[in-house]
Amino acid sequence: MYNPRRIAGAVLLVAALATLSALLIFRNAAPPSERKLKGLVGNFMKCLPEDITAPQREEIRGIMDRFYQRAMSGKVHPKDVVEIQNDLEEYVSKGEIPKPELFEFVSKVGTATRRLDPDHQPPED
Repeated sequence: MYNPRRIAGAVLLVAALATLSALLIFRNAAPPSERKLKGLVGNFMKCLPEDITAPQREEIRGIMDRFYQRAMSGKVHPKDVVEIQNDLEEYVSKGEIPKPELFEFVSKVGTATRRLDPDHQPPED
């Protein structure tokens, strides 16, 4: 009636596919710290002062995205990642960032993003 070898083969095939699917799903899932930082960056963008122009917002978004990408690939010093993340949490919890503070913070993010990049090191005297 039913061939036991075929049933066993089918069961093994289904188990292998389920295992492979689970591995692929978990491998591509972002770790909690990555999701947290990405969420903070998104929420930070909502805290920008209203008088920031669209081109300025795009520039700030680009700087924050470069920081996020380099941080997630280990190209930003961990101390800088923690410091920037703490600053982001503070601004998001306040719901705003004053304009003078914004430009200082964005400069800090840019510096932290490039600090470990050998192509952006200042020349030695």
